[in-house]
Amino acid sequence: MTDSKKYKILVVDDEDSQRNIYNEYLTMQGFHVLVAKDGQEALDIVHANNDIDMVLLDLMMPKVDGIRVLEQLKTDSKTKHLIIYIMTVLGTDAMIKHAFDLGADGYLVKDSVEPDQIRDEIISAIAKRDGGHQ
Repeated sequence: MTDSKKYKILVVDDEDSQRNIYNEYLTMQGFHVLVAKDGQEALDIVHANNDIDMVLLDLMMPKVDGIRVLEQLKTDSKTKHLIIYIMTVLGTDAMIKHAFDLGADGYLVKDSVEPDQIRDEIISAIAKRDGGHQ
């Protein structure tokens, strides 16, 4: 299995409770976790840290929403390589399709996913990017 300790994950969510849950859980799983409370902070963190492996991105946020963050990161040559998973309560087919059309690598509906599934998705996505296997 992929060694989670060397991977840096950015969790972007405007809800303190969600950020704290994912931060604590992923840190306990051995990931290096950064957090952002809105889209602008997420963009600032990504541009200040060139070693982020993956972004878990909420859609509905103040300042800059998740769709705009996704668009900006996937169209910038310096950040388009980032693995970006949308993590939101919005699970409509149209929203999912829109996110994938913009370059999202995965889409998780918060109410339908357990923390262990998120961990497994992260490990699988990074292993796939690195050409390895779980």
